Amino acid sequence: MTSKKLQMENFASSMRGCSVRQLRDALLVLDRKFGLFETMMSGHALVQNDAQTSFVRYAESLADEMQAQGRFKTAQAYRSAVKSLTTCFGREEIALDRIDAASMGNYQTWLLRRGVTFNTVSYYMRILRAIYRRAVRAGLTRSDDPFREVYTGTGRTRKRAVDAELLSVLRMTEFPDSRLRLARDLFLFSFYTRGMSFVDMAYLRKEDAAGGAIVYFRRKTGRQLTIRIEPCIKEIIDRYAPVAGTTPYLLPILSATEPAAAFRQYRSALVCFNRRLKEISRLLRLECGLTSYTARHTWATTAYRRHVPTQVISEGLGHGSERTTRIYLAAFEQSEVDEANRRILEIL
Repeated sequence: MTSKKLQMENFASSMRGCSVRQLRDALLVLDRKFGLFETMMSGHALVQNDAQTSFVRYAESLADEMQAQGRFKTAQAYRSAVKSLTTCFGREEIALDRIDAASMGNYQTWLLRRGVTFNTVSYYMRILRAIYRRAVRAGLTRSDDPFREVYTGTGRTRKRAVDAELLSVLRMTEFPDSRLRLARDLFLFSFYTRGMSFVDMAYLRKEDAAGGAIVYFRRKTGRQLTIRIEPCIKEIIDRYAPVAGTTPYLLPILSATEPAAAFRQYRSALVCFNRRLKEISRLLRLECGLTSYTARHTWATTAYRRHVPTQVISEGLGHGSERTTRIYLAAFEQSEVDEANRRILEIL
């Protein structure tokens, strides 16, 4: 054994049982005495700092963490936003210190030139801002606001609701394709259950419908909602009970119980659902095409037309605040104003 190695082992042996402060001081002595500590740690530090200062790697680590917690939708959103950002910059790695007001402004311009709506811009920016703020809290970058000059609000969306009369036509139409019939029935089920979102319908379990009510937690907010099972709801549940079979789910959308597999099925089912609603819209020659959101918006506007208070509509939808509900109703309110103006102009 060499003299230097023996000295190092004796030095380390003498440090057993020392406090953290004593160990820290001892490491400094070791570094000065042998000049090896800095060399030993330099490679590790470079790798660690590179991983910590990479916005992309940090975002991926958060997405992995979300996925491990079963928060698949959030993980997917993180990855989607980061993929868009890396596509814009044309590189796979983006350092945290490159996330500044100028780069985010350029990213917003790039998105808008690609025809992306302001609401989609806001969607990406709010996700990236959430990742950035977590990096700040973790001490990986300075506390700054690189998103101060980009759009992160929520604007009015195009009208997504349809007239309630259309729902009667939809209910009475006989579709020869069983897949279109299922899409139609799921759309109606959403309307009947106060605009239940597709993800919540997909994950409904048989035990959630008991005692004459459906009791479930919204996956988006975690809020518990209770819906009385009206005859029209029961009709759809009974119709598809044989199809749902031995699965734990109430409706024939998912079959997998393993979380990651179930989420993949949900994503695929949502795409198919919207594709079939588009086909139904074409067959019925609808000007306003049906989507997975339409039933929810239609329930809200139908309730509003019948003078149901906004607070009650907000509770029915499971919104956390009336502000979100007013966004739903904004397009309807505008159409009401336009109709009033038309009637006034008819006097002339």
